[in-house]
Amino acid sequence: MSSLDLHGADVAAGTPIRLQSASLRVDVLPDNGGRVASIHCISTGTEFLLDGSHYDAQAQFTANDAFEESDCAGMDECLPTVSVCGPETAGGSAPDHGDLWRHRWRVESKSEDSVLLSTQCFSRPLSFRRRIQVQGSNVLFEYLIGNLAQSQVPFLYACHPLLAVEPGDRLILPREINRAYLRYSRGGRVDQAGESISWPLAASADKAVALDYVGEKSDGTAEMLYTGRLTRGICALYRARRDQALVMHFDPAMLPYLGLWLCNGGWPDDAARKRQYAVAMEPTVAPYGSLAEAMDSGEAPMLMPGESFAFSIRMEVLGSDRPWSYDAVKNYVHEVPAV
Repeated sequence: MSSLDLHGADVAAGTPIRLQSASLRVDVLPDNGGRVASIHCISTGTEFLLDGSHYDAQAQFTANDAFEESDCAGMDECLPTVSVCGPETAGGSAPDHGDLWRHRWRVESKSEDSVLLSTQCFSRPLSFRRRIQVQGSNVLFEYLIGNLAQSQVPFLYACHPLLAVEPGDRLILPREINRAYLRYSRGGRVDQAGESISWPLAASADKAVALDYVGEKSDGTAEMLYTGRLTRGICALYRARRDQALVMHFDPAMLPYLGLWLCNGGWPDDAARKRQYAVAMEPTVAPYGSLAEAMDSGEAPMLMPGESFAFSIRMEVLGSDRPWSYDAVKNYVHEVPAV
């Protein structure tokens, strides 16, 4: 039976699921593509995900719909690709930002602090399970991607959390990262796609650009970058005015790269649509936007028949009990043992 036909018997259609600890409140929307709509710090009132999720929506998007037709908010999961792959791709076409945000997910089980959801891709024979558990100031995401076919299946996975920002917020990457691979820069502001650029200070044609600083929404800029292969799976967004940070922990043996989407009002191109003001830190299996590119480079993971791919991501909120300075968060990211 297809995941499109399934829904947990104890959850009414269109009902959001709220998970809570003493520190955090997390809202999950099974019917709206499994989206995580909110990660909210109870003591400070800080919201870490970009707002705009439709809580009562039941996603019914086709394979031809572009991602900007969706809520473009909260946190999605990209599988089996991020950018569009055409019919010439091995295994056939795959749509914009993948399959999973386009349809309802099944609620397998839930409690006050945990929910297990499942679904399937339609462009590839892949199953997808995600358990979310709120533990104090942490949100733990546990994943399982399975091959449902009798043949091997390549895939590209990227976590896709759109994070709320304000001017002066800062990104913090592992100390090992001093360069990044540029995939897109609106108007060629930083450099041309395909170039390796310095991080966090990139040299443009007429000035240096501090890519780790969040600018103003009116700046109209947008960049997409990838790190090289990581040895430490950790990164953070520091919320400067709030003295808080969201830290992401992940295993670089499973998710060896990090994508960075830096959008200060520079997307989408359609002037009739609301301009996005957000950053995304995207742990991923390969430093490419499309499955086709990842396959061509030999970096797309391959699942054999019946095989599965298990991994986890932990989001940690710093500052729910006391203020954190930027330097304290930076030292934490640079020095804390990776999980």
